[in-house]
Amino acid sequence: MEKYGLALKNGDFWFLTDSGVEFVKYLDFIYNNIVDCRKKVERKSKEDRKKVESKQPKNTKQIPISLWLQNSGLDSVEKEVVEVLMKHYNETGSKFILVKDQFELSEKLKANPSEILEALKNLRQDNIIYLYRSDIQGYWKIGLKTSFLRILESEIHPKT
Repeated sequence: MEKYGLALKNGDFWFLTDSGVEFVKYLDFIYNNIVDCRKKVERKSKEDRKKVESKQPKNTKQIPISLWLQNSGLDSVEKEVVEVLMKHYNETGSKFILVKDQFELSEKLKANPSEILEALKNLRQDNIIYLYRSDIQGYWKIGLKTSFLRILESEIHPKT
């Protein structure tokens, strides 16, 4: 760099000249343009993949639950909770819903809010659902346990 007038040596130390500073700024500019270009290519590729995936029909599992509900021994509010979660799962493939509190859930179920808490407690004890407070503004995350879904699937397609 000294040969091209970009750096000078003063004792044990090297310093960039004004030309050296300009050259480093130029290299930084080129590097950032390369990085930006790569990001654009990656973003475009990701968008193209999403377009292709969105055109393909979603493979959501349709798990009928009516037979299980008849034999479950659950009370009506507990059954409604499971039905809402299963309907959501069958439509979206997501095992959980987010609700602000028991009142929002009771609106969805058209049930008494005081009965909701007891139903959720019983369903947790029966290892059917999980329930915890989400980090997202304190919402409740209520979902079907994977082990419960496996039981339902095994009842539909028993191993022979």
